Amino acid sequence: MKTPLTILTVLLLAPLAALRAADRDPLAQEFAKPPMSARPRVYWYWMNGNLSKEGITRDLEAMKRTGLGGALATEVACGIPEGTVHTLSPQWMELVGHAIRESDRLGLQLAFFNGTGWSGSQGVWVKPENAMQQVVSSETRVKGATHFKGRLAQPYTQAGFYRDISVFAVPAVEGDMQEMKPRISTDPVGVNVRIMDLHDTGNATLPPLPDEADVLTDGDPNTALRLPARREGEPIVITLEYPTPFTARSLTVVPGFWQSYEGELQVSADGVHYRKTFSISILSEGPVTRVVRTLSFEPETARWFRIVIDKSRSPINGRVELSELRLGGGARVDAWESLTGLIAAIGPRHQPPVQPADVIKPESMVDLSSRLQPDGRLEWDVPQGDWIVVRMGHTAFSIPYDTPPKWAQGLETDKLSREALAAHWSKYMEKIVKLAGPMTGKALAAVHTDSWECGSQNWTPRFREEFTKRRGYDMTPYLPALTGRVVGNVEQTERFFWDMRRTIADLIGDNYFGGLAELAHSKGMLFSVEAYGNAVMDSFQCAGRSDIPMCEIWTSEWKRKPEENWNMKWGSSPAHVYGRRLVGAEAFSTSPDKEHGLGGFLDHPYSMKAIGDNHIFCGGVNLLTMHVYAHQPWDESAPGMTVGGYGLDFNRGQTWWNYAGPWVDYLSRCSYMLQQ
Repeated sequence: MKTPLTILTVLLLAPLAALRAADRDPLAQEFAKPPMSARPRVYWYWMNGNLSKEGITRDLEAMKRTGLGGALATEVACGIPEGTVHTLSPQWMELVGHAIRESDRLGLQLAFFNGTGWSGSQGVWVKPENAMQQVVSSETRVKGATHFKGRLAQPYTQAGFYRDISVFAVPAVEGDMQEMKPRISTDPVGVNVRIMDLHDTGNATLPPLPDEADVLTDGDPNTALRLPARREGEPIVITLEYPTPFTARSLTVVPGFWQSYEGELQVSADGVHYRKTFSISILSEGPVTRVVRTLSFEPETARWFRIVIDKSRSPINGRVELSELRLGGGARVDAWESLTGLIAAIGPRHQPPVQPADVIKPESMVDLSSRLQPDGRLEWDVPQGDWIVVRMGHTAFSIPYDTPPKWAQGLETDKLSREALAAHWSKYMEKIVKLAGPMTGKALAAVHTDSWECGSQNWTPRFREEFTKRRGYDMTPYLPALTGRVVGNVEQTERFFWDMRRTIADLIGDNYFGGLAELAHSKGMLFSVEAYGNAVMDSFQCAGRSDIPMCEIWTSEWKRKPEENWNMKWGSSPAHVYGRRLVGAEAFSTSPDKEHGLGGFLDHPYSMKAIGDNHIFCGGVNLLTMHVYAHQPWDESAPGMTVGGYGLDFNRGQTWWNYAGPWVDYLSRCSYMLQQ
């Protein structure tokens, strides 16, 4: 029989024994003191050439004191005044080497974006032939039987680069031979302008074009009609008047950057009384992407057509910009630009019935490629009938991408070509790897590419070869479909479009994301990625190529719609499917507050804890990268450098930075347990 004293002794010693057992339990030990592999990182933005060796050391030491595990570095502009340290200059290289050495000294892990800015793989070193490519074409109408001898217009060209894909002729479908130029008027009155190559902020434009220049039908998307904003409830009206009745079957719209429109197309026999034909919905794909959208409808014959824009979204003072506006007479596949990968988002579609006279038979195409001379001249004995001669090629896809410093802004690397990616890597990431030397794979731990914001491409020099290899047939007879025409029948054409998009997605997954993973692994580094954005890509496939699939969590979005957590699935679901242990997240990002203008200074650990618990961790994330730590090159000013209101201001200039350690430890413990 145990005495009360014995029982009391056991009760007193049991907790002590449990504590000693816990001391021997690795799980308990690492929960109490989470390892570096579980500690949050930060997006470390180097702000527009404003860099200092002292600031780098103080930043990294501050990260270490607060319990962070490392940093993910890149250069951005974000409206910050220009500094003096330019990308890849000797001074820049010395500071990058210093950052790697200091990370090694402090036991932190440093990663770099695969290029400047926060998206893609771009730089001034990317040559046009190695840049993203898009299919372009020009058309010449020819009546047979005759001998044609003339110069075919070179299709629209960007960055001074163009290569031919094919020259072919197809019988004109009904309505294709119509050639009438409308007189265009607008209410309110607009002004013709030329859009700069970089993102037009509203003030930076070249001088207006002459008033008589009809920019909506000139075939140049860099010229635009700019219309002032209207008051609430007042529509914008654009009227097209033809000299004689015109039969229209499609409407092609090229809006300005980051602009969305809703409205309707109306027709009139007398120019006074109009009736609605169909609704128009043009949705933007983001700030740096020019959307091209063809809307198909039942034939309408009239002298007067007008586009009435009831709603528009524009980031620049509410104004509306239109680069191209064309009514077409021949049948076209609805939204064919999306279906061919010229742009990414497909959206709602309505395909009107297609008659036999609207269809091109694959066998009717005449390949004239061998007849094209270097200067664009062509000779051909045209058979009887009406023919459309198409000169099709590809050009460098240039976007107004202004997140990097201006001296580093260049073309985006061809994402479908391993050779182009290797050329980019050698000019940028390879130089950083050489600086790290034996610290590569240790202090220099990883390479990263962020959410895809660089637009969609649908060609690469070896595309036809890859298409045949992957899809099992030659795409040449279907090239007319890349102008929106129906080849064979609608079902056959859309099946070809599916095969084309699948080929684009496979090449992005294999050659870009897969290529980056192989390059990183060859140096002993990991590869992390946010595998989603405005491109024709298979996000699961692309995320599966990485070691750390990532998502992004915007505090500002969560506050508006806390029930939505779909973005976490871009990281956690591929990790489950491909067996990745780590699921990363760009965490606690935010937009500038429109009322207060304070951006990330509005948030603090208490306001974000519930988001981390209920949203991030419950969504499957187990490794945080806090967005964002702006590099602080100087200590003379407080709160210091920011990222223009974007992201939580999580840096040593934040008022509560020195008190953030316990919160970081808490996040680390949560991440550690979720990693087990």
